[in-house]
Amino acid sequence: MEKIFCDGSTRECCVVIKGAPRIITYLEPKTVNESEYIAAITAVQLARDSGMTDFAIFTDSKLVVQQTTDKNKCYASNLAPYCTALRGWLGADHIPYKHLQIYWIPREENPAGHELERIANQRRNKNGIEKTDG
Repeated sequence: MEKIFCDGSTRECCVVIKGAPRIITYLEPKTVNESEYIAAITAVQLARDSGMTDFAIFTDSKLVVQQTTDKNKCYASNLAPYCTALRGWLGADHIPYKHLQIYWIPREENPAGHELERIANQRRNKNGIEKTDG
């Protein structure tokens, strides 16, 4: 089973497949939770487009994991379409995936989060703002 990592920020999301980060930049800012969902959906789409059939999504968003696995309800109207879409991917028996699950991991273990942090630090340095550690 292939592990795919994802993370989101207000400006972009990142998906890491086979160690290679893919950055998707938004035209309009998103909320962090919207972006976390977009990252997870993008992870499934990129895996599908590359022909993968046996993979799992790893994210540091507890909200996304808990809402898409029905541990918590999704009440926010801006998140409901994303939640419904991701639930559809996770629960679809008709798609050719052997094992499609979504798991929570700590931020420190998420290479997609590390990549977004690196990009944010580069942006801060470019703008003359002191670099942070996290």
